[in-house]
Amino acid sequence: MKAETLYHFTCTARLPWIVATKELRPDRNQIGGFPSPDFLWATTRSQGDRTAAGMQGYRRGVTALVRLTLFAEDFEPWPAITARFPQWTIEHVRQLEAAARGRGETNFECWRARAEPLPLSRIIGAKAKTYTGRWRDLELAFVQHPGNRDLRGIILNDEVYCSLQHVRDGYPIGYVAERMSLAEWSAAS
Repeated sequence: MKAETLYHFTCTARLPWIVATKELRPDRNQIGGFPSPDFLWATTRSQGDRTAAGMQGYRRGVTALVRLTLFAEDFEPWPAITARFPQWTIEHVRQLEAAARGRGETNFECWRARAEPLPLSRIIGAKAKTYTGRWRDLELAFVQHPGNRDLRGIILNDEVYCSLQHVRDGYPIGYVAERMSLAEWSAAS
């Protein structure tokens, strides 16, 4: 039976920048020598898998995990999507799956992908979870820091999970994340 919904995982450090673009975009492939395009990934698992993004800073409480619920019809099964992109060879598929196995992931039947950006209007819902907390509904909106135009945040549990984005050649390459109270955020100038 085909799943009606899928899940894309990210974190509160990345989310303000995603919201600002008004779409989910495939990452630029920076590892493994894989060809372009890279894909926008989703899974049928509501709890994610071992390759899901968003874990950096999670255990330290600097970021929260974000789960976006999506329509299954917007994605293709893995590795069937590679049929549209001949530059993705069988060897690339095997290499990517081997890398995932190295992280403990073996259920590739759960993977879904797309090569094109996905408008945020196609997101069914958003939830966030801190390391010690539970899943909570999350608004897909960001706040701009009053004193630093380069700092954006997501409000969750009366706190602002914020980040600076590092960009190289027009592509995000990393984030510096922190967490502060709403009072601290509002008092900054």
